Amino acid sequence: MLDIEALQTLAFLAIVFSHQASMYAVRSRGWLWSAPHPSYWVVLSSIADILIVSALAVFGLLMAPLSLLVVLQVLGVAIVSAFFVDVVKVPVFQYLKIAQ
Repeated sequence: MLDIEALQTLAFLAIVFSHQASMYAVRSRGWLWSAPHPSYWVVLSSIADILIVSALAVFGLLMAPLSLLVVLQVLGVAIVSAFFVDVVKVPVFQYLKIAQ
């Protein structure tokens, strides 16, 4: 059971990771992995963001600490949700005739 401070850290991680995942899922009308691919700087900034936020959470800097396992689980859920959004997005865009 997590205390209130740990839940606040968990919510912070969920917001940051889900924003990163959704950015890649909705950036184009096609599949997540299709062209146009994100620029080098976008990918680099996403990786830096994830690493910095994860380090803050694991080491308990400026927030309550969480275990590395919990941080990785939140990241995994965000990644899976991005693929789920993508699987729903593409057929809906094709049905609405807004796909490329």
